[in-house]
Amino acid sequence: MSSLFDRLAHGPSGMQPGDYENWRRTFGPMPAEQFATLVTDALHAVSPMEYAHHVLRADDGTNPLAILGPTQLAGLGASFIQALRAHGVDEQRAVDATGIPSINAHELSAHDLAELAFWMRQNHPDALGRAAADFRDQPEVLSALLGTKALLALGTVLGSGQSANPSARRAVGN
Repeated sequence: MSSLFDRLAHGPSGMQPGDYENWRRTFGPMPAEQFATLVTDALHAVSPMEYAHHVLRADDGTNPLAILGPTQLAGLGASFIQALRAHGVDEQRAVDATGIPSINAHELSAHDLAELAFWMRQNHPDALGRAAADFRDQPEVLSALLGTKALLALGTVLGSGQSANPSARRAVGN
């Protein structure tokens, strides 16, 4: 049987009844810093080019973040900004480096967020991991943000016993 991570990595069509609820029950209560560390480790397992391929131009030629609703996009933008601030990154530096017009969470388009996510992966992966942790109970957002390879790497990280959360390690095999 494929793991919850395998099914999530293949998108909504691969999910089984109860998978979203199992994900939320397993990872929602996990401390944000612990989840952030696991995501950062998973991101390091994916090459920058592979991540760029996912977040900037998915296999179907679309921006995967574009599937998210306006509230999720604004929330993701706010999480990015907060994580960058927490890591001491000047907002203007992020704007200059990415070419996005603004760092206002409510003005960032899905494309702007993709550019920012890629830049964060390259320059501040810990901040990207921290931003992802804000959505640890929203597998659809994580799937859009991380992509197949990073999700599978996250499952591998959890399966290797690096997580102190036994229910998370069990989820890898479910």
